[in-house]
Amino acid sequence: MDKKENIDEMIMPKVLKFQGKKIKIEKTKDYYNVFLSVLKVENEGLRNNRHYWVLGLDENGYLACVYIFSIDPESLIKISLRKIFRVALILNVVDVVIAYNVREDEPLIPSPENIQFFNRIYNSSDNVLEFNLLDTMVISMSGYHSDKEDGYFNYYEKDLTFKIVNDVKKELDIQKKKYAMKKAFRAREKGKHEEKIGIAKSMLAGNIDINIISKHTGLSEKEIENLK
Repeated sequence: MDKKENIDEMIMPKVLKFQGKKIKIEKTKDYYNVFLSVLKVENEGLRNNRHYWVLGLDENGYLACVYIFSIDPESLIKISLRKIFRVALILNVVDVVIAYNVREDEPLIPSPENIQFFNRIYNSSDNVLEFNLLDTMVISMSGYHSDKEDGYFNYYEKDLTFKIVNDVKKELDIQKKKYAMKKAFRAREKGKHEEKIGIAKSMLAGNIDINIISKHTGLSEKEIENLK
């Protein structure tokens, strides 16, 4: 199987939901809620691995489709947009939103590669794909980033992706440092909690009253009861 066939296989829609249901989409939070409803019912592997999403609306603003495709990030620049949006084109959608998901512990900021990809879609949607691009997003189980709300579309319109990329690289560095600090803090807190549990177990073994153990360790009486 050659590279082209591999790409074709990877962008085949993996999830088609909500067809035939009258779901009105009016604001950014509505897009996210649709994506989130799919994420919630999918397995952890899908939630923790990056996938690209297409959401399509009909001429009356109702949800026409939402599907997930997965492609090699290196193929973003070369992939045919008509292949990515072929389901949307077949269903004659009028408006689309494209997004990709990240893990909950990753920053909700588009990567430099995806900024260039989103910019390409923005500047192709009207004349090549013949539909209106409503938004490009980064989503996770815990929230979302909207390029439209955060003003990235203003840069896409002027094709100033280099400016966003520079700003994003700086922000990603900040977010990575914050995440490393949070991870270290959680590890320390987990160690402290496990130490308290060890003390509580020893005290239980000595038939010490649960109320006293709770005051000594800071654990709730229910937690201590569960250690029996």
